[in-house]
Amino acid sequence: MKDGTTRDTLSSELGGVLCFEMEAAGLMNNFPCLVIRGICDYADSHKNKKWQPHAAATAAACAKELLSVIPSAEVAKTRSIGAGVNGPPVSEEAKDIQCLRDLRLTDPRDDKKRIEASKDALLEDSCAWILQDPDFLRWGSSNDPQLLWIKGDPGKGRTMMMIALIDEFSREQKARPGSCVLSYFFCQSTDTKLNNAISILRGLVYLLAIQQKALLRHLRERYDTAGSQLSEGPSAFYALPAILLDTLNASSLGKVFLMVDALDECDSGLPQLLDLIAPNSSEPPPKEVSLWETKSALEGLPPGLEPLYNQMMEQIRDGNDADDVEICEQILSSVTLAYRPIHLKELVVIAGLPEELSDDLQSLNELVELCGSFLTVREETVYFVHQSARDYFSIGNGSKVFPLGQTETHLEIASRPHVNPPRCLYVEGRWVACNNENILLLPPDYLASCYAVHGNILPLGHPSGRVTFLTFDLDSIPLSK
Repeated sequence: MKDGTTRDTLSSELGGVLCFEMEAAGLMNNFPCLVIRGICDYADSHKNKKWQPHAAATAAACAKELLSVIPSAEVAKTRSIGAGVNGPPVSEEAKDIQCLRDLRLTDPRDDKKRIEASKDALLEDSCAWILQDPDFLRWGSSNDPQLLWIKGDPGKGRTMMMIALIDEFSREQKARPGSCVLSYFFCQSTDTKLNNAISILRGLVYLLAIQQKALLRHLRERYDTAGSQLSEGPSAFYALPAILLDTLNASSLGKVFLMVDALDECDSGLPQLLDLIAPNSSEPPPKEVSLWETKSALEGLPPGLEPLYNQMMEQIRDGNDADDVEICEQILSSVTLAYRPIHLKELVVIAGLPEELSDDLQSLNELVELCGSFLTVREETVYFVHQSARDYFSIGNGSKVFPLGQTETHLEIASRPHVNPPRCLYVEGRWVACNNENILLLPPDYLASCYAVHGNILPLGHPSGRVTFLTFDLDSIPLSK
């Protein structure tokens, strides 16, 4: 408990706490007990060592008095400390659950749902052609280990193809139980849980184990010795492949399909992962399936995404008047700089659009549509159609929408009036402010080198590395006029 401010804040939030237990907190979590203590410290910043002996003697006297009135027969019934700390024997099922919990970094099934929710629905039969592709059919029917590499430039539908194939194999699993087992993983360079080889291996092994309980024994053989360290640290890259190979060699399994999307977004450990996938370079190259089937309607498009996006920007500039083009560039630059998808109402403030549009979602939708096919709106929230579109504006030719540079545009957005919503906290110098009103003067020890805002909670970062959390009653602060 670092200071009195944090102590009082927590006490208020929890309904009036009289005392916070520190040293015995770990024991209380595992052993049912009554802690009797005298108080001499009111926070780490208010310790009183001179008072400690008197406080300890008071607690000892109280404990002695309490023990004197407890019948000895009741004491005999009480579990020993050893039995209380160690607890009852843990069942094998509980060990399995804990093993899976430590292995799970992300659930690929949830990632698949998230991707499907953030993209337009898969067009019916748009991926049906690959199911008839000769290379795909040979790969799927072979009883020998085979590698199928589906290649395509960013934005050409590799992820949606992967989702279609997952759905196809899942239907086969249900129609013919035991015929095959499917595990998959979606890489994503912007998420540290999804952009490295160890995460890929953890996801594949987890999804196999969660489907086939019998396969857990291969995992448990190593986990019971290593614990959570089995899937963490540099040694994980050697332990996880061994578990995966043990699992794949299990005689009870039918065909096993392992699918990994967007390997090019694996930023760490990719060479080692590729060596695991294709250990012998003397073997024939993997079968490749081109992701695009050329259609006559696409022949007029320039090759590659950068020229295509350049052409789309030219169409925006040539097909709209100067005012609309300026609005499009404001919207595109704002969505590019945002760290998360933006709600249409937020777009009004962040992109500097007229305030009267705040309650006109239809007009806001129409403005987003002026931005061509770069953006899409789902559930009143603006998304890029693909990561490659964001990259085009952040590091490609599209960065021309930032005539002053991205840093200056960030500052411009932050300095706009009412960029902070009503009752929004912020720090200005030594003051915590809200609605352009100073509400708290920070003492010298609490001056912030950085801060964040989460509702009514204001975390302050200090040069020493310490973080202080302040909580405010925003309802008591008048709204901006």
